[in-house]
Amino acid sequence: MRLLHTADWHMNSTLGRQNLSALIVQSLEKIAVYLEEYGVDVLLVAGDLFSERSRDEGMREAIFQIRRIFEPFVQRGGRILAIAGNHDSPLRFDTLRDALQLGGDSRFLLAAQPDLVVLKDKRGDEFQFALLPYPTPANTLPGAVFSSLEEKNRLIQTAFTAALHRIRDTQINPEKPAILVSHVHLQGATSHSLYRIAEGDDVVFNPAQIPADWVYAAYGHIHKPGAVAGHDFIRYAGSPIPLDAAERFDQKSVVLLDIGPRGEREMQILPLPKVSMHQITLDFTLRDVETELARWRAEIPDAATALVHYTVRYQPQKHSLAALRSEIDKLFPRWYGRAEEKIGLEIAPRPMEIGNENATPTNPLSGDVPTLVRSFLGQRLEESADKDAVLQLADELLATR
Repeated sequence: MRLLHTADWHMNSTLGRQNLSALIVQSLEKIAVYLEEYGVDVLLVAGDLFSERSRDEGMREAIFQIRRIFEPFVQRGGRILAIAGNHDSPLRFDTLRDALQLGGDSRFLLAAQPDLVVLKDKRGDEFQFALLPYPTPANTLPGAVFSSLEEKNRLIQTAFTAALHRIRDTQINPEKPAILVSHVHLQGATSHSLYRIAEGDDVVFNPAQIPADWVYAAYGHIHKPGAVAGHDFIRYAGSPIPLDAAERFDQKSVVLLDIGPRGEREMQILPLPKVSMHQITLDFTLRDVETELARWRAEIPDAATALVHYTVRYQPQKHSLAALRSEIDKLFPRWYGRAEEKIGLEIAPRPMEIGNENATPTNPLSGDVPTLVRSFLGQRLEESADKDAVLQLADELLATR
């Protein structure tokens, strides 16, 4: 049987001010190409199909795209096995079953509860799939009451492990290949994603708690693709696109598996389209505006479509931040976040310090106008190379009043 393992689609996700839906759909379309190119029998989706912030309109569009992209696969006989992740609302996940009945005979299976599914390949050989969604009180300990977060996590961990062992020990035929599909956080998995809930709120498993005698273990939840605990057949597929800046250097991918009737396996990593995502600093204190913009135009040739977070380094005495942002936004129309860093003093009202610090305090506005002007300019231009020239010009102007 030929399988393809993916996870963490997070459809309807946004990054800052940018909607990532089109990029996610592009990667799903590439997955559909792989399904046909390699003659895949079963697509495994290891949780988090949708963003938890999905609104009704976005959900309708996401469902339409899933049907459009994958219906040819199920119409030719393919199967899709998907489980709920921590970002999939259980109530909403349940209501999706009818909407995603591709092929008309439950070829798209959505599992919100632990389950065991047995499928046959074209030759009639049976393959077992243990489906273990993200463990929540609703699907592991319904009706339970907890006195603390730590108690909740501990009991959920125990219940999840028990459910997994129950399926393995009482339902799985040891003579047939068995594949685990789950959405949990295993210790030792490299994670740098902002899309995994805080570890204090998560249920973290030691790999030793989960039996390792599966032909393959297909995990979701960690967005960085890779093997776990030194076992190449225990893997996170990773997300199909980078969903935050920490993932921008990942090579996103899916896992293609050939599994034989006696458990023999071959595995191949298939790349997904690269997303151009950058965090940059435009430094207008070192170069003039046109030179700095030209430098980044050359550095990021696909500036018109790249996802960019930029920081502006500028001098308030010299630059207009609004004007700089206007030019940068033309260069990077798909920026998703921005910041600024002021270098030097900003011309703005502040308390004036006039006279010797040891002198008796006096009204800072007392005294003649030329003295006040010179004192003000002296403070504001203290670190400016043009200080002397400006003060000389001020003296000339004040002498004519």
